[in-house]
Amino acid sequence: MKKINKILLIITFIFLYLCVGFVSCYHAIEFFSISNPIWLGIILAIAFEMGQAVVLFSVLTDSEKNNKKPLPWILMGILTFVQILGNVFSSYKFSVMNNQDQIDYFIKSVLFFVQSPDPEYNYVMISYITGAILPVVALCMTYMVVSMLKHSHIEHDEHELSEIPVNQEITEENDSMAI
Repeated sequence: MKKINKILLIITFIFLYLCVGFVSCYHAIEFFSISNPIWLGIILAIAFEMGQAVVLFSVLTDSEKNNKKPLPWILMGILTFVQILGNVFSSYKFSVMNNQDQIDYFIKSVLFFVQSPDPEYNYVMISYITGAILPVVALCMTYMVVSMLKHSHIEHDEHELSEIPVNQEITEENDSMAI
């Protein structure tokens, strides 16, 4: 892969991660504040996002052998699941309190084929759509960047191996044996 494409992909990934981290941290504060005081919800949200950043950094920088271990990916999946729950909760809370008319319009005009007579179901469905998509995209992007970096590293190693000059001593030794 060309170096410029690799750099652009990594910059895009970093930007996406920062956006997801900011939104999810805000949503996690509301989510963790369900069962905690607000100050503890803030601490938990920050600790949660820092934990996810550490796991992400571990996955991205670990050697190929260690990257095959399932624990970092399981932890990333669990953290992403909790992130989705926080985003869905916050999206639901905001939509019910502020955007009932917009959701009703969206359900009737765009998602008319899945609308439910129960408006609560419609709010929950929209909350899952708006709350879950970004963390899932970020997790898939993480996997894609890790795979791309591994593939690029393997190609680079193979390219270096093909450019290694043949050792002159071995060639001379083989020539003397042939005589």
